[in-house]
Amino acid sequence: MKKKNCLISLMLFFTLSWVFAQVPKIKYEVIKSCEFTYYPYLHDTILKILNTGEILQNKGEYRVSIDNENDNKLFIRLVDNNDLKGCIDSENIKIAENDQTSIALKNRNWVAKYAVEALAKKDINIVFENEGNVPRYASTNPTDFGDFEPWQQYMNIPTLSITNVDINIKFSIDRYLGVFTQINNEEYLSYSLSVWNYVGGKYLENIRQGETYKLTFKLDGDYLDLYVNNQFLITFVDVDKRISEQYLNFVKSKSYSLDNITWPRHVDGSCDYEKGNTLVASSSSATNVSINKTMSVKENLKLRSAEATSSNVLTVMSAGTKVKIIELGKEETIDGINSNWVKVEIISGKDRNGNKLKVGLSGWCYGGYLE
Repeated sequence: MKKKNCLISLMLFFTLSWVFAQVPKIKYEVIKSCEFTYYPYLHDTILKILNTGEILQNKGEYRVSIDNENDNKLFIRLVDNNDLKGCIDSENIKIAENDQTSIALKNRNWVAKYAVEALAKKDINIVFENEGNVPRYASTNPTDFGDFEPWQQYMNIPTLSITNVDINIKFSIDRYLGVFTQINNEEYLSYSLSVWNYVGGKYLENIRQGETYKLTFKLDGDYLDLYVNNQFLITFVDVDKRISEQYLNFVKSKSYSLDNITWPRHVDGSCDYEKGNTLVASSSSATNVSINKTMSVKENLKLRSAEATSSNVLTVMSAGTKVKIIELGKEETIDGINSNWVKVEIISGKDRNGNKLKVGLSGWCYGGYLE
């Protein structure tokens, strides 16, 4: 375990580029009586109880810690009028003289729209196209590092969180894209950025660390568009717990289901992920495959290097070849059969010329031709 942790630390140290900005002095107003603690944790060495309306100020410091044991609360280190320094839960303050952030934006489960589309289309490549770090993990194949698990196991959900004091965008693997500190109303400072995440300048093109920007939102039912200086940046959707759970199963190549999914809707009631729309995520899928399932080849079937008919052919498996499914791929209809592409590992069998296939050889094939 120590070896694994060390390798992960080194990997992150050499691959992630995080930069931080100096936060200007900002005055905060206490909006709810709360604890002022020495450490960034609830009920931990309470210095005093802050009263509603009390004014605090930062002195160059900003984010302190996230208390994961208490619902991922973000603490900020501030000082009171007597220069007493302590930590406060960010939900209990707002920028002085500013309105509180709209309830319609806070306390919602905002997930990147491309993640929901990837789940609906069952196509991980949609995530690849939007996050620079994911294909890098996939291409380097972390299993070569001994104790590392497959790259899928490090995946998480790309999210947006909005509070009274900042906006935090997180990507899938290192859970970090950028933090924007609110300075005044719609004015935000680009406090920190992870440049390693971006795809060809897709998100960095108009954003620089340490500079201030106007951040605004356009709300459309369960959809939220984020704009930087009036230019569109990215869309998030408010999803329920089941979508989050099934998305994680999907990206980690575990068994997942789209049954009983409540898909997000626009303000006019329309949905992008139901029959009759551009994307289809029907719960009546005829897929016959699942992770770790042992199946047989129905007829001569090509084993490919990737989940596409245009990919290289590794071998042709004859009817009766036994395979074990180790990864689910995208769903597709071929010859009227609706199933998934699957990554399989050969257990036993012969190629179309009668030669014995190598046990353990892995590749992709169409699941509709397995039984």
